[in-house]
Amino acid sequence: MIQSKKNKNIIDAHFHVFSGGIENLKSLVELSSYKNKYMAYNELSLPDCEFERHCNQFEKVFCMPFFLKEITATEANQALLQVIPLIPNAMAIPLIDNSDLEFTKFADMPIIGAKEHFMLHNAFEVSERKKAYNFLEKHNKFLLIHCSSSLRADYLQYLRTQFPNLRIQVAHLGCYRRNIKKTYELIDLFANDENIYFDISTVFNTELIKYLMEKLNYKRILFGTDKPFVSKRNDELITFIMDIIRGEYYDKIFRSNALELIGHL
Repeated sequence: MIQSKKNKNIIDAHFHVFSGGIENLKSLVELSSYKNKYMAYNELSLPDCEFERHCNQFEKVFCMPFFLKEITATEANQALLQVIPLIPNAMAIPLIDNSDLEFTKFADMPIIGAKEHFMLHNAFEVSERKKAYNFLEKHNKFLLIHCSSSLRADYLQYLRTQFPNLRIQVAHLGCYRRNIKKTYELIDLFANDENIYFDISTVFNTELIKYLMEKLNYKRILFGTDKPFVSKRNDELITFIMDIIRGEYYDKIFRSNALELIGHL
């Protein structure tokens, strides 16, 4: 049974850690010229940058660096290296950094995967990142991908063809809000692909989540908070998902699907 108050039987499969003062972050966001271009700037809940308090509520947390357009992958990963040792239940997911495509900076810190985000990574410059994909596939790590709806299906098919053994976690169902019709198509396209996992962080469309769960028979679906990029409290997020899931599948969505992904690595 899920312990909804302390969440100790829940794995957060999508969380961002941040090092440095919140006031500096506020200033960066307020002065940014990208505020009207990227939703992330307007969905930031800064108190959730208190990463230790957040992580202590969960059994395990997939931790990736906090970043915005003004923060480079190198800077973000340096912050992750500083923060992860402070979180006993953290599992590190650095950003793909063109200056460190084989993650040598993380040689002394076990990582479970790496993330690319099209706010930072150009979708059409795939060749620059092939070394990172090869590293992840060779060392049995997964790729967490956050891409725009207009690109996601073709891009994922490319990755599946070129790197057939690479496991992939698709963040937020591929930013479904930009094109919900294409999200249904994406689910249909990869429903039977055992190497594709979907996290449902920031997805608040009940019918879409139900469709995903039925299509995948509750497999390969991960719960995530995407903190601090969402305004709802953890307990509200958990209750929202609980109201959608049939009771016997609570553990799969909140915990065992993530453990399965980790266990494959």
